[in-house]
Amino acid sequence: MALGIGIVGVGLHGSRYASHIARGEVAGVRLAAVARRDRLLGEQRARELGCRFHGSIEGLVHDGSVDAVLVVTPAGAHAQAVLAATRARKPVLVEKPLAHSLDEARELLREVRSQGGRVMVAQTLRWEPVYRKGAELAQALGPVRHAQAFFLKGDFAQRISSDTRTDYHRAVYACGIHQLDWAGLVFPGGFVRAHAHESPGEDGLSFGALLEARGGGTFSIAVRLKGEGTRDGFSLIAERGALLGDRTEHSLLRVGTSGASREEIGPREPTLPLVLASFRDFALGRSENAVPLEEGVRAVARAEACVRAIAVGGSAAVEEDLP
Repeated sequence: MALGIGIVGVGLHGSRYASHIARGEVAGVRLAAVARRDRLLGEQRARELGCRFHGSIEGLVHDGSVDAVLVVTPAGAHAQAVLAATRARKPVLVEKPLAHSLDEARELLREVRSQGGRVMVAQTLRWEPVYRKGAELAQALGPVRHAQAFFLKGDFAQRISSDTRTDYHRAVYACGIHQLDWAGLVFPGGFVRAHAHESPGEDGLSFGALLEARGGGTFSIAVRLKGEGTRDGFSLIAERGALLGDRTEHSLLRVGTSGASREEIGPREPTLPLVLASFRDFALGRSENAVPLEEGVRAVARAEACVRAIAVGGSAAVEEDLP
């Protein structure tokens, strides 16, 4: 029998998840119910998707047709929905960023652990073929000495978001959180310090940062959400070679002592169905948790360190230690 998914939050991003499920793009998964604060819009979306509507989180998590819960609300409301599902003994997939602050993320981790909850974080960049293959090769080529990632999407600033707190440092929390999480795969020992800068007058739509890795090595990131065009990629230099990945061009170049070669990375694929399939297997006990809650907390720790460094015009400690 298919796993019944209940989605809390069917705005722009939540509707993407819902549409993938409703169209049957994820085997063994069905859309059971949705919940949204705006009842009229929520009921309309439920009718379009052919599922039940609930006007409250509690109603959704206690719906007998809901086997697992997907949380796609603004980050400030994640904890409430995650804990409600956890208390109902249902596995949870929660969107990034996990929380608005490291304190909130750590408190959520403590609560979920005390309840014995099962939570996976949707750090979707991990499923993107170029970045996924790059992280795998980085471990084979390592240790990594330096890595950098860049993201330019000029039209992103035009998108309407209800997450006003995140908008203040939107480049960090809405987009940079992806690469900051991916950096943990390249530098599995984590980070100790962040140096960051945000251009005056950019309204949180761009930032640059350099993170010092524990045990040596550095990771730099540049994000800009205004201007022209779209670029998304990374490069890294390791002990036994180097990589140049371009998500926009869907290519990955490996450089070693024998020269350069293009890596096989497979076809372009939308990431959300891949994330949902991974969550399905985790929820059904078929596989390990692809992105444990602890890793979602560490990504928030890196983002918050960047924001604190921006505030002081210098650097800040990355507090990745968990309770």
